[in-house]
Amino acid sequence: MAITKPRTKLVNFRLSEEEFQGLREASAQFGARSLSDFARCAVLKSSIGDSDSDGLIHVRLSDIDHKVAEIESNMRQIKDYLTAAATA
Repeated sequence: MAITKPRTKLVNFRLSEEEFQGLREASAQFGARSLSDFARCAVLKSSIGDSDSDGLIHVRLSDIDHKVAEIESNMRQIKDYLTAAATA
């Protein structure tokens, strides 16, 4: 999925080891593409008081989109290999 607005601003904050591990676990549980994407969505959702999970759904869909692209690439490689093997 394309980013419609470039992200040029950086936010930096520190976490304890326990907080960091909790963030990593939550990110993995929600299937986020990256820890950064998960944290961004969570912070932005909480900053506007939106309690639904649309942002997290977007993160999951982005991850699924990436994985589908990988599968498509792998399938093309398999097809090319099989085509080459059949003509050899």
